[in-house]
Amino acid sequence: MFPGLLLFVGSLAAFREASLNSSSSDELPLPLQNIPIYSEKLNLALLSALAAGRAMRESSSKSQTTSTSNLKIKSTSTTVDFATEVDLANEKMIMSNIARSFPADLIIGEEGSEAGDGYTFTTKPTWIIDPIDGTTNFVSLNKMCCCSIAYSENKQIQVACVHAPFLGETYLAIRGHGAYLNGQVIKKMFQKPLTDLNIIAEFGYERSEKSVSAMTAAMGKLLQKGCRSMRQYGSGVLDLCWVATGKCDASYTGVCGEGWKIWDYAAAGLILTECGGCLEKLTDAGDFDYTGCSMVASASPETNEILRRVVLG
Repeated sequence: MFPGLLLFVGSLAAFREASLNSSSSDELPLPLQNIPIYSEKLNLALLSALAAGRAMRESSSKSQTTSTSNLKIKSTSTTVDFATEVDLANEKMIMSNIARSFPADLIIGEEGSEAGDGYTFTTKPTWIIDPIDGTTNFVSLNKMCCCSIAYSENKQIQVACVHAPFLGETYLAIRGHGAYLNGQVIKKMFQKPLTDLNIIAEFGYERSEKSVSAMTAAMGKLLQKGCRSMRQYGSGVLDLCWVATGKCDASYTGVCGEGWKIWDYAAAGLILTECGGCLEKLTDAGDFDYTGCSMVASASPETNEILRRVVLG
């Protein structure tokens, strides 16, 4: 269907060769290449994400010369939440690659879960996939979209890969071994005062008067307290990656029903924490709940608490 959606039909080396046309490197950074179990998992995630990125670029290129209807949009839960044929094909491809290499592992995929299958996040080895995060951006030919793949054990994310094909950004991380952007280690984050913070908050799919009022009121309180700016990019995964790299300084969700899902947090959350960032619930400073819909992320627990008090106060 899409030339970029390649399944494993032979060796891993053959699949790597198929990825050479990608604009991003298909090689893991040297410090991530020889970590037992996890390097192999990350390599699989990287090659699958690059293939997904190629499919996104090819489909987008066709849409620029025809119409976005070429993307064959499929409705999901609401008129503002939908999947494209590329979302579905990417997820199928990634799940097939995982099943061939690690048949005992469980898989949580956004499109399958949102379609009504649901999911249960357990202590068993589990992959968490978002085949296209920022689908609305993707359909609109906006570059802020990506493929996100994470791997967890005992409910801890161990491996993360985020590939944004239109931005030329590939983020990789293994727990305890740092995070990388395009092969270069991401520097540790540092704390800033509220007046220096560029903060990201997404509206999500909430449209009720009560919810919209709550979300805009929270932003208003942050602006009145003097934060440098408020931003909304339309991709929760890239929001967290950009906080990790310092392009922005904080992000939050969960004021009302706009909270994110496990596939939004999983890979990007590990990338953030491997850069020294702090990922917590917005509602309280307890252990982060990947299955919840409340999140605040910044360089430190102190900054998170400042944001928590302002947003919820």
